[in-house]
Amino acid sequence: MTLTFVLSLALLSPHAQELRLPPGCTLKTFSIASPEGWSSTNLQDPPKGREGCMFLRLRPDKTPAAVIEVESLDASLPVVRTADPFATLAGKITEGLKAHMNVAVGDLTFRNDDLKRAPRSPIDRAAMYAFDATVAGSKVPHEVVIVVARSPALFFTVFGVTPSAKADAQVREATQDAVRRLVNSLSPVAK
Repeated sequence: MTLTFVLSLALLSPHAQELRLPPGCTLKTFSIASPEGWSSTNLQDPPKGREGCMFLRLRPDKTPAAVIEVESLDASLPVVRTADPFATLAGKITEGLKAHMNVAVGDLTFRNDDLKRAPRSPIDRAAMYAFDATVAGSKVPHEVVIVVARSPALFFTVFGVTPSAKADAQVREATQDAVRRLVNSLSPVAK
């Protein structure tokens, strides 16, 4: 949770100090292909039944430009058993972004409740949502993209916070490409 707080402080200021992450991300329950040009680290102190990685895109001056988080949730956890995760997880993520990263999610700009998957994909359902967003302390308009995906034993969430296309088209495109690569590479590890 400390890393999230540090990152939220870094995203607040366009003049943020250089941010250094603990190196790399190792996972036990799933694998992903790390996107090129992004630093990564494990999520710090995740609750039991959850794990994930945080990816950070840095500007040439080494300040944060965008962040992506990928997390697995065991299908037996109450958060995914007690209600339809495709109806609730995006809302839980937007609440967490506001509470922990000072990102206020606005209007829904895109929704696809049935993302196309490869024929042999271990993911049997995926949905995607995009929202306008603002980051406290920044005058730059932002965008939040959230993907919820399901395999037989795990649910996955992927979210990205990036400047909007109007604010920084290059960073937004890099974030979209990275989210696409991460989602397309999600693969549960066989037990």
